[in-house]
Amino acid sequence: MENNTQVTSRLGTTAYKTLLSNGRTEIIADEPIEVGGSDLGPAPRELLCMSLAACTSITLRMYSVQKKWELGEIKVDIEMENKEDHSVFHRKISFEKTVTEEMQTRLLLVADKCPVHKILSKTIKIDSKLISYL
Repeated sequence: MENNTQVTSRLGTTAYKTLLSNGRTEIIADEPIEVGGSDLGPAPRELLCMSLAACTSITLRMYSVQKKWELGEIKVDIEMENKEDHSVFHRKISFEKTVTEEMQTRLLLVADKCPVHKILSKTIKIDSKLISYL
């Protein structure tokens, strides 16, 4: 598993429309119209929630394939609540197929092992520096 992840964002002259790239694919982030954006893509905070939802779904699918458990569609809803000194991610997970109580217990433990969950559960430091534009 990779320890480093690198992405690039480019914000041109169109309000808040931001092109995000990982070197293989590109997506657009933006802000809603009511704050001056064009609503061409998810807002940055939504992208953060989407990362947790996607990682949870993928981790659960990988585990269920390994266990040969038929879950059907996996749905993950994330709501981020911002408090004064911390944020809370409310995560609701549902499956198209019926799962036993034993499976539910195990799947919740597995969901907490998704890499994005682990990152968000640790202390995070951000090292920023300005460099000349090339």
